[in-house]
Amino acid sequence: MITKTTTKCIIGITALILIIYDICAYSSGGSDPTLSRVIYHAAEDFPIISFAAGLLCGHLFSPQRIPNSEI
Repeated sequence: MITKTTTKCIIGITALILIIYDICAYSSGGSDPTLSRVIYHAAEDFPIISFAAGLLCGHLFSPQRIPNSEI
């Protein structure tokens, strides 16, 4: 059974891996191969990426109604 703690650990580990990768990419190649720069250039070619990111952030961070029994 997957618990809330498992999900939090997965999110934290994923974020840590991405941060470490970004630092390594910057160290070896400057700012061009970093995640933010690659996503920025991809969004210039495909504007749907920016829209999808905004939609995702809206769903993740907007208030959600959760019944008291699930808190």
